[in-house]
Amino acid sequence: HQFCVSDLKVTAVRSKTCITCDSPPHLPFIDRLTPTVTVAAVGNGLGATTCDEVGRIAAELSATGKWDSELHKSLFEAIYE
Repeated sequence: HQFCVSDLKVTAVRSKTCITCDSPPHLPFIDRLTPTVTVAAVGNGLGATTCDEVGRIAAELSATGKWDSELHKSLFEAIYE
């Protein structure tokens, strides 16, 4: 942007509407890492179709520490490498 760098000449602008990544289990990560840090990350091209439910589960987990899903929590635990 020219207001940041006065000599900058923009020749093209491209945007992408979505990015994706793949997780080894091909499932979202929904996990409470600490009492004050909860992660909710969806990849594998599933973000738009699952975001409402992932957000709901993550919000409940973050606010109360309780897992609120019929699916087992262990399926969605964050993988540390």
